[in-house]
Amino acid sequence: MSNSKKTHIRNENRDNSLINTEMQKNPIKKAWPALVSQLLIAINISIFFFNSLVISTLIWPGEPFHSQEMGFFLGIGTWVIAFVGLAYGKLTDQISRKKLFVFTNFLLGISFIGFSVIPTGLGNLTFVLFFICNIINAVARGGNVPLINSYTNDVIEEGEKSHYFGLSDAFYQLFQISGLLIGALVFQFSIWRIYFLIYGIVGILLGVLIAIKAKEPKRGMLKEELKETLNNNDAVYDYTLTKDMVKQTIIRPTNIIAFFEGIFTTLLLGIPDFLMIAFFQSPPYNMAPFSMALFMIIFGLPGGVLGGLTFGKLSDKIGKKDIRCRIIMISLSILVFFVLYLVIFNSTYQPMTPEQGSNIGYLLSNPTMIFLGILAFFARFSQGIYNMNQPPILQKINLPEAQGQVSSWNLMLEAIGSGAAPILGGILLVLFDMNYQKTVNLTMSIGAIGAFCWILGLVWVRKDVERVSNILKDRAEEMNQNISEN
Repeated sequence: MSNSKKTHIRNENRDNSLINTEMQKNPIKKAWPALVSQLLIAINISIFFFNSLVISTLIWPGEPFHSQEMGFFLGIGTWVIAFVGLAYGKLTDQISRKKLFVFTNFLLGISFIGFSVIPTGLGNLTFVLFFICNIINAVARGGNVPLINSYTNDVIEEGEKSHYFGLSDAFYQLFQISGLLIGALVFQFSIWRIYFLIYGIVGILLGVLIAIKAKEPKRGMLKEELKETLNNNDAVYDYTLTKDMVKQTIIRPTNIIAFFEGIFTTLLLGIPDFLMIAFFQSPPYNMAPFSMALFMIIFGLPGGVLGGLTFGKLSDKIGKKDIRCRIIMISLSILVFFVLYLVIFNSTYQPMTPEQGSNIGYLLSNPTMIFLGILAFFARFSQGIYNMNQPPILQKINLPEAQGQVSSWNLMLEAIGSGAAPILGGILLVLFDMNYQKTVNLTMSIGAIGAFCWILGLVWVRKDVERVSNILKDRAEEMNQNISEN
C-alpha cells in the first residue's frame, strides 16, 4: 500500500473523546482557537489603511500624502501574506494546526512590539523600519486563512458552516470597525506606541493560551463519507496529497474559477478600504479619523453584524438543498457591493470645514452623510453574504488533506488582487490628478468580473462535489477493511 493511501491503526488518541464531546457545542466554542486568532488580526487589520494619511505624516512631517509609498507599504505586505501562505498551506495539511496557531500569534505579537519602538519623522529611514515590521506582521498573518479553513473543516459540521462563518464574519466586522475607532483615537492622542505594545503582548499571551487549552481535531472527522469510520478511535485519516489527487480534485473547474475570481473580487473589496478613507478625510469633506470611525460603527457595523447573523443559518439551509445556491448568493453579493460603492464615490456630498468634519453630531444631522451611512450599511451587509458562502464551497469540493493548500493558493491569488488595490489605486490617483471618481470607476469595474467568474461555476460545481465524495467513500471502505484485518 502506498504512503498516500495508508491508514495507521493507533491507540494513542487521547484528544479524540474530547473532540467528540466538543462536537455537541455551538460552532463558536468548537472553533475558538481559529476565531480568537482571526479576531486578533481583525482589530488591527485596517489600522494602517485607515490611518495611512496620519502615518504618512509621521514618516514625512509637513509633506503631502505619499500615496505611492503608502500604497506600496500596504500592497507589498499583502503580497507577502499570499506567498508565505503557500508554505503555511502545506504545513497545515501535514502538522498540528494547534502548533501553527501558537506560532502565528507569537509572531504577530512580536511585529507590533516592533512597531511600538520605531522612531518617527526620519523620512525614508522611518519608512524602512515600518516596512520591515510590516513584513514580519505579514508573515504572521499569512497562516490565518489556511489554518482557519483546515481547522474549521474538522470541527464544524457541514450544516453549520455558513452559520459559523456568518457569526465569525459578524464578530470580525465588529472587531475590525472597533479597531478603526481605537486606531483613530490612539493616533489622535499620540498613544499609538503604548497601544501597539499592549497589542503585541496580548498576541503572545494568546499563543500561550492556545498552547495550553486548545485541542487538535482528527483530520477528516466531519466529512459525511468518513464520519462513521473515523468515530472509531483506532482509525486515523492519514492520506497525503499526491500529484494524481491534485489533478483529480484541485485542478478542476470550480476550484480554478474560485482561484481566479479572488483576484478580481479582492480588488473590488480593497479599493474602498484604501481610497474611501483619503477621499472623505481630504478637502472638501474634511472628516476627522475619529469621526469617520464612529460613523462606520453607527452605520457600517450594524450592516455587517446583521448580515452575518441573519444570513448564516439561512445560507446553510439553502446551500444544503443545492450547493449552486451558494454561488448565486456570492455573485449577487459582489454585484450589489459593486453598485453601492459606485454610488458612494459618484454622489455629491455637502462640503465641510475641519470643525464640522470632526463633529459627529453635525455628521448625523447632515442629509448627505446619512445617505452615505445607509449605503455603507448595505455594502457591509452584502460583503457578509460573500464571506459566509465561499469557505463552505471550497471545503466541499476538496479533500481533507488539501484544505490548507487549496485555501493558501486561493489566498495567494486573492492577495494579488487586494495587494494591487492600494498600489493600483495610488498610481491611478496620481495619473488622474487626484480624481477619485475616475480611479474608482475603472478599478472597481475590473473587480466586478469576479461575479461573472462565479456564475460560470454553476456549470461544474455539482460534478466537482460528487467526485470528491466518491473518493472519500472509497477511502472509508479501505479504512474499515484495514481495521477489521487488525
